[in-house]
Amino acid sequence: MRLENRKAIITGAAQGMGGTITRTLAGEGADVFLTARTLEPLQKVAAEIRAMGRKAEVATGDVTKEKDVESIVAAAKSFFGGRIDILVNAAGATDPIETPVWGNRCRGLRGIAAQERRWIVSPDQATRCLR
Repeated sequence: MRLENRKAIITGAAQGMGGTITRTLAGEGADVFLTARTLEPLQKVAAEIRAMGRKAEVATGDVTKEKDVESIVAAAKSFFGGRIDILVNAAGATDPIETPVWGNRCRGLRGIAAQERRWIVSPDQATRCLR
């Protein structure tokens, strides 16, 4: 296993790309700390990871809120004994993951633009939302 005993935090870890990344890291030997906004899907993925023989812990939080990020990192460091080797940010920060990028609300995009100064959207959506 290429990632044997590595310690990983994955945001957006329960669904879509984040869920796939979480399962892949664990399959390669990493212990994982899963975080997303909704607890139930996180618990389901964590149970799958534990069934693989890997360590897994979960915490809910919103990565657009600094206090949530601080709490997540503190909990992960505690779970891993102070060591973090890998960080994957797969969290969506606009609308639910099931919403196609062209369906995201302008309000969400403006918030992301203000926080990160970068994002991926279609050109027509950017023009419409950021006028």
